[in-house]
Amino acid sequence: MDRLALRSAFSMRRIFGMAIPNRDGIVMLLFRRLADIRYPRRKSCAGARGQEGARFQCDRLPCHLFYATGPNDARFLRWRDALSRPERIQAVLFDMDGTTVDSEHIKNEQLARLLRSHGADVDAAGLAHVSGMDLQGLLGAIQAILDRSHAAARAADVLGSSPYGREAPYLDIRCKPIEGAVEFIEALRAQGIASALVSNTPSYAVAIALDRLRMMGLFDVIIGGDMLEHHKPDPEGYVLAMRLLDVPPHACIVIEDSAPGIAAGLAAGAYVCALDDGSGSLDLSAAHERFSSYADLVLW
Repeated sequence: MDRLALRSAFSMRRIFGMAIPNRDGIVMLLFRRLADIRYPRRKSCAGARGQEGARFQCDRLPCHLFYATGPNDARFLRWRDALSRPERIQAVLFDMDGTTVDSEHIKNEQLARLLRSHGADVDAAGLAHVSGMDLQGLLGAIQAILDRSHAAARAADVLGSSPYGREAPYLDIRCKPIEGAVEFIEALRAQGIASALVSNTPSYAVAIALDRLRMMGLFDVIIGGDMLEHHKPDPEGYVLAMRLLDVPPHACIVIEDSAPGIAAGLAAGAYVCALDDGSGSLDLSAAHERFSSYADLVLW
């Protein structure tokens, strides 16, 4: 096991007095603030499984190409098409909201309610496009909605006045696992394939969601947004997960449901599959594959 992962595991054991399982057990939950862990900010990661001393590179260019020119840019498509489906899958890396946890509609309802209280004319459906955005992207999208509604409020002030904590959507009784996700991940583990969760959501809210939904034991590595300097579409989260799992990018599949997440997975060098809810509200065209339910996704 990676020395960094061991250090975090022992730190968590001291803090919570709990057993921290390994790859054959349950999960290593990493909290920077609690364990005071310093993660290396490197674009290359060492130790590809089965290749002692090997290194694999993460090229940050594609995610910037994606947002500068869109998913149909020839350079971006060449990068994507060069990434083929792994012959031997060693790890599957999942997003959380909308991919493993059915929480996006709840988050959008709460945000729409907040925006309406500040004079914006918007409903939950009108916020579907903000899925997967980091804070800066979300602020820009909210400001555009406020401007269209001729509301005087500023996006930062609106979010700052929110009565909802980041954990609020996961405490809603309607929040549940995405249909088929639990069974799919259990099948992966039965095949000896590692799993990780990588989210922009703060780790304390991730922990609340997974604990409430009894999904904590499904993942070998869990990474929250407060453990990272750069959020999706930057690939840092996926690169860190690959390093902790000790798996090279070409042996990984990323499962996402948003354009920023897809860009992050591609920029990390992984093969990306997108869960399409059929609404057409999100551009998932950059993914290698799209599937409508976990029952339709065949990886082995």
